[in-house]
Amino acid sequence: MEPGIAILLCVVALVLGAGVSGFICFKQGISYRKKTAEAAVGSAEKEAERIVDDAKKNAETLKKEALIEAKDEIHKSRQETEKELKERRIEVSRQERRVQQKEESIDRKLDNLEKKEETLQNKLKNADEKVAEADRIKKSQLDMLEKISQFTVDQAKDYLLSKLDEDLVVYDVLENGLRVRVSPEGDHVYGTLVQSAESAQWTSLDGKETRSFAVSTPVRMERRVPDLDYVTECDNRVWGCSSKENVIYACRLGDPTNWFSYRGIAADSYAVTVGSDGAFTGAATCMGYALFFKENTLHKLYGSKPSDFQLTSLRCRGVAKNAARSLCVLNETLYYLSPDGVMAWDGSIPTKVSGALDSGRLANVQSAVGSALDGRYYLHVARTAAGENTARLLVYDTERALWSEENVCSYEMTSTGGQLYLWDGQALWAADPSREADWQATDGVEEKLNFELTTGDIGLDGAEDRYLSRLTLRLDAECSSTVEVAASYDGGPWETVASLTAQDKRRSFDLPFVPRRHGTLRLRLKGRGQITLRSIAKTMAAAKGGIAGGEV
Repeated sequence: MEPGIAILLCVVALVLGAGVSGFICFKQGISYRKKTAEAAVGSAEKEAERIVDDAKKNAETLKKEALIEAKDEIHKSRQETEKELKERRIEVSRQERRVQQKEESIDRKLDNLEKKEETLQNKLKNADEKVAEADRIKKSQLDMLEKISQFTVDQAKDYLLSKLDEDLVVYDVLENGLRVRVSPEGDHVYGTLVQSAESAQWTSLDGKETRSFAVSTPVRMERRVPDLDYVTECDNRVWGCSSKENVIYACRLGDPTNWFSYRGIAADSYAVTVGSDGAFTGAATCMGYALFFKENTLHKLYGSKPSDFQLTSLRCRGVAKNAARSLCVLNETLYYLSPDGVMAWDGSIPTKVSGALDSGRLANVQSAVGSALDGRYYLHVARTAAGENTARLLVYDTERALWSEENVCSYEMTSTGGQLYLWDGQALWAADPSREADWQATDGVEEKLNFELTTGDIGLDGAEDRYLSRLTLRLDAECSSTVEVAASYDGGPWETVASLTAQDKRRSFDLPFVPRRHGTLRLRLKGRGQITLRSIAKTMAAAKGGIAGGEV
């Protein structure tokens, strides 16, 4: 073969090989680029999917967080709104109670004014009738004196006896006299009794019946008085009650010795039988009413004359047995000791004012005596407990509704309004509201006096998810004084928690202490001198810990 052809064939072969190789490489490059591009696209898609998934997860997380924050905000707003609504409801309820109490007070005052006006009108009417009757009697007496002045002694005696036509009832003839009593139960009721030198003649008021008795001595007359357990005075009459007969009596107007005068006039006596069970335990007069108590009943009588008298009975806590003398009227309110504690009656329903005291120590008393001074109700109670005789002198401040207990220096007491007298069996004591004109400058008067103050249960009105973490007492020492603070947790024994000693001049103190966990708490301040408790500040904490807030 020729060299030129061989070279040409070699060149052709090289070109063909290069073309085939190039084509093959091109195809391989395209395939590689395609695979690379597909891998890149797949990776991008996965990355996009990952980003989308992450975005979705973040969005869900943000959504949940936003929902939780919104719920918390809504819950917080709801709590604040409920708290505000609760406070407003409490305030509205308080205002409604105040308005209702004021309305009731105004209604009671209006009723009392109307009753007083009616009573005053009746009294004026009765006064006019009495004046007219007095004028008539005066004229009759003057006529009688003019007539008697012309009589002999025997004629005057016969004439005077003929005028004894009041309430005399002949019921028995004795050896040496004729006995007369005021009772409609006898054989002879009302009439005229005339005694001459040797005989006495009784004639009925209607003149249809007469009876003669041979007597040589003056006629002796008696008036029967009911066997009364308790008496009181109201509208110029003495009122009384008899447990034996279960009857309430009223004497004749202005005549406490005449209890059975029934002539159909405004001055008659009065009697009414009550239907309640048990014995009477006390009687008193308040706001123009005659009041009669049993342990579970109050009977109220009012009116201007027997034909108008009305009796109303109320089932309530009445006067306790042996506590009739605890009845005391103070500022138009009647205070007394009942089987359940000390009560106050202002014309409607008796209400208990001794909720802060232990009712058990006021039950089954042997005696109870009440009196008043300067807006304070004094109650001396004597009772037997565990075989021992105990006595207490309790004082109730009606303006502040506060109870205190003083040293027993009496078992009898009475008040004149501005002075209280106490008798201890040996000496007479006197108390009056002006004995300390400047209560802030005692000049050591109270330094040697022992005192003790005990609170009621604290914590009954608190929420269950909070507890008392700290208690601060604000005290004023008026002079040199000492005080010891003790606490009783859940009715347990007293534990000393704080003490204070004040010297010389008047100062104020904050006395804090941390109580232990408890349900209820009672405080006792005991010491010597003169200490005034101004306030009690409570710091509350949540049950899980942390201070929640302070209350005073």
